[in-house]
Amino acid sequence: MDRSIYSLMLSCDEGSFSYELAEKLKELRKINFTGNFSETDLFFRLAEKTVPDILIIDFEKLTFDHIEIISALKAENKLIIISKEFSEIHIQNLLSDIADFIVYKPCTADDVISAVKDIVFSMENGFSPKNFSDISKYELNKFLQNKITEIIRLAGIPAHITGYNYLRCAVLKCILNMDIFPITKKLYPQLALEFGSTTQKVERAIRHAIEVGWSRSEENTMKHIFGYSFHNNKCKPSNREFIAMVADNIKLENCNVLISFENSDY
Repeated sequence: MDRSIYSLMLSCDEGSFSYELAEKLKELRKINFTGNFSETDLFFRLAEKTVPDILIIDFEKLTFDHIEIISALKAENKLIIISKEFSEIHIQNLLSDIADFIVYKPCTADDVISAVKDIVFSMENGFSPKNFSDISKYELNKFLQNKITEIIRLAGIPAHITGYNYLRCAVLKCILNMDIFPITKKLYPQLALEFGSTTQKVERAIRHAIEVGWSRSEENTMKHIFGYSFHNNKCKPSNREFIAMVADNIKLENCNVLISFENSDY
């Protein structure tokens, strides 16, 4: 599932914590926060009617009569439960069975926000950053290359020109290792070696690809990638600027993946 916006409902009534969490949820770019419904029965009625993508529930507000309702909702929703750590093993098992994520108290609003971001990532990519130690370097590279390809194509660079492949490889190297700069002394020689070319041909091919993309792309698309102020001055970016800005765009959009991978054993 790859969508831009995910609907989310919250049921939490803990004063300042509830207010702070609601405010932070409103700020999330990929979340359409439909509200905090502290009255539990109303929350479930609305959830059954509107079928939001993500539910966040304070478990201490629930009774066991609600468990059957939650189980039915689980077929259509992702579920985050905020809960204290119960000593009763049957309750712990119950929570584990029905929840995608459990955020244990005491917790902060940022702890819950982190769980929401992980849920969104898993919905879009099929695996969770929490389990990213199970993902190989090959799969990470494949994931990043797909993201790079999306942006390069959006930037108007056609796949048949030589600089297209050079650019894709250059951005990947920049994401995984910022030490590739300066590009003249480090990046171009690496690409020339890998592609059986020369540093001069690599530099010219990348410059040509950027020129083609810059002349063909729509202004709104380039504003999204590079920011309003940069594209508004109509100045074509240098090779270094283009590579660095595409890499930064992808790193910001997929920071959970990269942080989780860096903290893994790979």
